Amino acid sequence: MEGGLVVSDSDSDDDEPLGEKRKEVLRSKQRPKPGQYSWKKDLVASAAQPASEKKGKKTRRADTNIVSVKFDQLVSPKHMHTGDAVCCSACGAILSSLSVVEIEGPDKIWECEFCYERNKVDIDKDEVPKVDDVTFMLEPVIAKPDKDEVVSGDESLVVFCVDISGSMGQTTMVPGKLSLRGRTGKQSGYDQHRDRTSVSRLQAVQAAVDHQLEEMNKHHPNRRVALITFSSEVYAVGDGQGTPKRIDRDLENKQALMEVGRSLDLPRPIKESRKILGEKLFDLRPTNSTALGPALLISIAMAGAHVGSKVIICTDGQANIGIGKLQNMSSDEETETVQQVYEDFGNMGVEMGVMVSVISITGTDCRLSQLGRVADLTGGQVNIVDPLKLTEEFSTILADQIIATKVEATCILHKELCFLYEERVESKVVKTLGNVTYDTEITFEFAIRAALSKKDDTQKKEEVKETDSKGATSSAEKGEPEGATSSAKKERALPSKLPFQLQIRYTDKDGNKAMRVHTNIKPVTKDRQKAEQKMDTKMVASNSAYVGSKLALLGDYKQSRCRQLMAQRMVHRKVHAPSSTKEEYNLYNQAFTKVAGLENKLLKEQQVERVTFGRTHSDEEDDEHEEDEGLEYYEMVMAQKGAKSKARSREVSDDTAKILYQAKKTAKFITK
Repeated sequence: MEGGLVVSDSDSDDDEPLGEKRKEVLRSKQRPKPGQYSWKKDLVASAAQPASEKKGKKTRRADTNIVSVKFDQLVSPKHMHTGDAVCCSACGAILSSLSVVEIEGPDKIWECEFCYERNKVDIDKDEVPKVDDVTFMLEPVIAKPDKDEVVSGDESLVVFCVDISGSMGQTTMVPGKLSLRGRTGKQSGYDQHRDRTSVSRLQAVQAAVDHQLEEMNKHHPNRRVALITFSSEVYAVGDGQGTPKRIDRDLENKQALMEVGRSLDLPRPIKESRKILGEKLFDLRPTNSTALGPALLISIAMAGAHVGSKVIICTDGQANIGIGKLQNMSSDEETETVQQVYEDFGNMGVEMGVMVSVISITGTDCRLSQLGRVADLTGGQVNIVDPLKLTEEFSTILADQIIATKVEATCILHKELCFLYEERVESKVVKTLGNVTYDTEITFEFAIRAALSKKDDTQKKEEVKETDSKGATSSAEKGEPEGATSSAKKERALPSKLPFQLQIRYTDKDGNKAMRVHTNIKPVTKDRQKAEQKMDTKMVASNSAYVGSKLALLGDYKQSRCRQLMAQRMVHRKVHAPSSTKEEYNLYNQAFTKVAGLENKLLKEQQVERVTFGRTHSDEEDDEHEEDEGLEYYEMVMAQKGAKSKARSREVSDDTAKILYQAKKTAKFITK
């Protein structure tokens, strides 16, 4: 792909402070000429290089073994099943249309098609699912008989959590006689300089929020809106009624702050609070420091009273007051403490059904690598926005409708397959997603277990030989008949078709708890060329972005870049084959231009590390392990990288962190 990656060179002064060295590299505008470096040219050059001159270690090639999960169908449950789900006692798979129940004497036996466990079941023939996609109602909502009035329309809660620290008063000169709406509908006093206008960050936020209030008043009059601001203290403005509640004590006390959030009154519908809330909004003035952590915690606790709510936090600086302080993280211990704080915030949002989105201002440093974790866990968005484009960004966030909360996805493979790049290399993986929207998508990458166990098997055989040479006892000596097997189950040959099952547990918009189960069976082929010809280019690109961002957020830049490159090479082969279509080539260009941008950001971060420290944090990987070590390696890949991960979370630029979090939202990332 021509121009896919752009490398920037930068020299450094040994006497220059480390922070300034990093900034200089990030500011560097020295770039190669167009087409000087790209994945495509690097691939060709590598192929032409003699084997004796090639350096580096082998890594696993990309393949088409990918499962993609989209959640847009949760809004319309299919084939409601009246009975209870029957689960395999060993692997947790649910009896499906693929299952066969046999009569053995007085018992009914189901041999699980995933793990071969023989389960004794109590089920009638008519209770076996007839289709591959069924929904089980786990806990329906019981309507309250005393509810006389039913309010129609969107009643969700939106909390705008706005930074009013001193830096929000910083102004930007924009061309033209710009007029932004001021309080009570009149023009506010923006400074006019001939053909330019001076607009502060806070003024831009006020105008953007006010626009959203007006739009919600028109189109979602029953939606509830609250305003919470923060500087050195937190002010809970709520819906504008009464005096704002000032919180300036116990800003380090998590429980106390949560109690404050829970105690706040539920705002009235925007149709009743529009005018007064707009006036309160334009009364805000920038002052003092940034108690971001306490304000965010109070906002989540308040929004948690109404499942499916959203918190939009807009800030231009690092939290420096109260819980979750982000400034001056200089040690691994401090970094780990802060990471845990925002991890807890995110998990609390997941449990309460609250989606948090984080918006920072262009040209600022908010440590999005830490703050963005809350949005990542709760399904929200992370972005860096020009102050004058905040209206558009708020509109995008509010239009991203939550269709289910407390979502947990379980994917189950045949026992001879296993997932890669997960915490453990197993045939089952469980992901807690919290809130999902129409665009939410996740991917899983898997492999044949035996293919990853070759080294382990060789080592075991060598150990057996060594044991035999030392006089191990034979079966006959143990009193076992010749040819007898152990009590363990016999291994079976890999079938020509393999089953896959996805289980999604969720709470819908009405509060019903349900589980959707989709089971399918796919043919197996050992012909790589055939598999690549039939692969879904968009799915491969999505998985490349998802796995790449996931590994990078764990601090493993080297493996992240490697996986992205391997995926690009595989798709490159397909789209340049004679049978390829123009549409496939265009999709390849669009999707992998995005993926290349992600890879290039990580390359730039490694260049900064090299200038700053003399080597990259990834260089340590060469001393730690080899890259094709089998099952144990893939478990280690997803393990936390200790000091390297913490160091990178302190050092990574906000722009790179933004792209990493956006890349995990694969559908939007590769098509935007």
